[in-house]
Amino acid sequence: MGKLGLNNVEVIVADISTFEMEGSYDRIISIGMFEHMKNYKFLLKKISSWMKADGFLFVHFFCHKTYAYHFEDDNEDDWITKYFFSGGTMPSTNLLLYFQDDVVVVDHGLVNGKHYAQTCEEWLKKMDKNINATKPIMESTYGKASAVKWIAYWRTFFISIAELFSYNNGEEWMDTHYLFKKNKRSWNEAHVGHVSLKTDSPSISQGTTFKAVVQPDLTNLPEISRKQSNDSDRKDCWNLVAMELRFFVVFKRMRQ
Repeated sequence: MGKLGLNNVEVIVADISTFEMEGSYDRIISIGMFEHMKNYKFLLKKISSWMKADGFLFVHFFCHKTYAYHFEDDNEDDWITKYFFSGGTMPSTNLLLYFQDDVVVVDHGLVNGKHYAQTCEEWLKKMDKNINATKPIMESTYGKASAVKWIAYWRTFFISIAELFSYNNGEEWMDTHYLFKKNKRSWNEAHVGHVSLKTDSPSISQGTTFKAVVQPDLTNLPEISRKQSNDSDRKDCWNLVAMELRFFVVFKRMRQ
């Protein structure tokens, strides 16, 4: 950060499930983190406690257009789950509409999956082009004996995810963006709300309205409170080696 002249930025590497901090913030941004979590109600409650009364939360994650499902490590074929998404969830497009206890959706949009597919392809090209610089980083992160294995894992990951998000012309798995504000209303004051969806996906019409149940029946939703995995091999979420940085940022306005 010093090289960029950003002397007012503090970088903290932490596990968000246990991380606590003091202070309140005008803007909070979460990029690529919610896929690695389970208990969204608890997570959003925690984040809302860091928001100022007029603050906003922006959340980005990838999702399936219809279904939310667990990343499950059932056998040796599930190595992507084990090493990249252990304890996580593939959210559905509208999953966070069911968690508006402490924050309220202001805006919600979709980005066609082909964009993320292209991103993965570019990460792969960059990794292959800089393989001599990549190997020492892998060695320091995963151990010298496992460096070659992890290079293969990351290459396969990028290829697999690129194929997944290209499927069905990018209309099956995609990225979603949420903008939240702090919920100032009590449970008794709000029951059902609506949000208009913005999307670049041709199969979903502009202005599509999703019903956002503030006090929903969760019986038909996937379990969200399952304890996260304590797998000692799980290093992905805060692994800066891997070309994809998942991060959580808070901002305070500069005041005179």
